Amino acid sequence: MSTSSKSTKPMGLLARLLQHLTYANVVATIALFLALGTSGAYAVNEWTGKNIKNGTITSVDVKNGTISAADVKNGTLSGADIQDGTISRTEVAPGAVTREKVAAAAVGSQEVENGTITGDDIKDGTITSGNIKNGTIGDIDIQDNSISTFDLADNSVDSDEVLDFGLTNEDIGVMYAQVASDGTLSSSSGGVTSTRIGLGQYSVDFGRNITSAAFIATQGEAGSGAPSGAMIGVADRLNNNEAVFVTVRDADGAFVDRAFQLVVVN
Repeated sequence: MSTSSKSTKPMGLLARLLQHLTYANVVATIALFLALGTSGAYAVNEWTGKNIKNGTITSVDVKNGTISAADVKNGTLSGADIQDGTISRTEVAPGAVTREKVAAAAVGSQEVENGTITGDDIKDGTITSGNIKNGTIGDIDIQDNSISTFDLADNSVDSDEVLDFGLTNEDIGVMYAQVASDGTLSSSSGGVTSTRIGLGQYSVDFGRNITSAAFIATQGEAGSGAPSGAMIGVADRLNNNEAVFVTVRDADGAFVDRAFQLVVVN
């Protein structure tokens, strides 16, 4: 009796184990054995995108500073993927930003560093009065002698804009010459030459077209003293539309050399 009980006890334990043994238990045990037996041969670098469920990787799973441009597919990033205010000029290659890249009216004065815009940056003929704030342009902004009659609107200049005695005779279309009896020029409004071409005959050149101007002449010296008197004649100079032909005669009508003063109103 004692021998029978000793031999049946182990058989009862094996029977109980076999009773609980299933297919799943066997497969799991084999898998564990293989994993331990190969010392983790299924290494991390053997994982591919196929092993990862779509949409399960987040930023907390990615180590900071490990993603480079080579890891990002070209053309897949947009402004929505970039945090506002994080891109500075150090991240932008020189010449990479063209007007096609900038949205209309997206750039304001706060985006432009003070004093960095020059004439070279502005396309010729693109700035109009609508782009300039009223009252901001002063004489220091305008190059000397650069404003011409074509820049001024008709009837836009009156006496308030003109400095007292700031205009020359040529500016108002009045020119003059004081000529000595020998034909030399004593004084003038500027740009004038004179020549004695014969007894009592002179040519006075004003250096500009005066064919439509009026001439006024009288006998008299440039300095102080009493004029000797004479009859003066004036006309357009033949073959020279910039000069006046002047004749001087005495009371008998004979040519005589005398000093004279000539005014041209253009």
